[in-house]
Amino acid sequence: MKIQPIGVCRFSLLTEGGFKRGPSTMEERAAYLFDDTRMAIRMAWFTHALMPSIRAQTDQDFIFVVLASSLMPQKWQDQLSGAVSGCPAIRLDFTEPGKHYEICNGAFDRYTEPDADVIAQFRLDDDDALARDYVERVRADFDAYMAPLYQRFGMVSSDYTSGFILEADGREAQLYRTFASTWTCAQTLYLPPRSSKSLFVWGHHQLHCFMPTLTLNDKNMFLRGRHGTNDSDFKLPKHNTRPWDLGALQRRFDIELEPLQNALRAVKS
Repeated sequence: MKIQPIGVCRFSLLTEGGFKRGPSTMEERAAYLFDDTRMAIRMAWFTHALMPSIRAQTDQDFIFVVLASSLMPQKWQDQLSGAVSGCPAIRLDFTEPGKHYEICNGAFDRYTEPDADVIAQFRLDDDDALARDYVERVRADFDAYMAPLYQRFGMVSSDYTSGFILEADGREAQLYRTFASTWTCAQTLYLPPRSSKSLFVWGHHQLHCFMPTLTLNDKNMFLRGRHGTNDSDFKLPKHNTRPWDLGALQRRFDIELEPLQNALRAVKS
């Protein structure tokens, strides 16, 4: 059985829907998304946190689609293109504004290979990161645990509940180890190729209401960035969270803190 992992990242993607906060009209939303300070912060996290973890995957047989707006100012389009340059897994799509779920779901269909039996769908925000062995685990854990559930129900999801939160502002940085469920950066949804449904149809906190879901907490599998431009009101969890060694950034995600801090510091200067 061929499992094809496909990930999606929305980088300042201008759409109808898909936002938890911010302006409601498309014109106001474009001004908010493409504000230079906001874009510089998001680019710093994408370039120095997300992309190192993609390049470092122990299993490189996957596709990671970066969806961005065709209306994004050219200087940011150029920087985004440079940030993903030379990474075989990346597919960079600049798309016209449209309905959020149609654009995001379409990315999975567009890159599905003809001989794929199961599509392993996952999503990251542009300030998230994956553990080096995430894609490797996507395949191995399906074979080890989820294949029987998939055969019976036609879909199944996994939820890695152990990972990190990184706070960084160009001056100070703090890493926290946490246990959390139903976070987007740690979910994988297994579906048949070109299914009428996909990861963006359901709310990430409701996947377990629609399909069997297996939680795994044996290794630290995700990183979430916490800073002033998070789309959601992202607070540190009150329970099961404690400070951690910053060296885990390099060990688990191939992230070097200094380049990220330098880029963030440049935004403030």
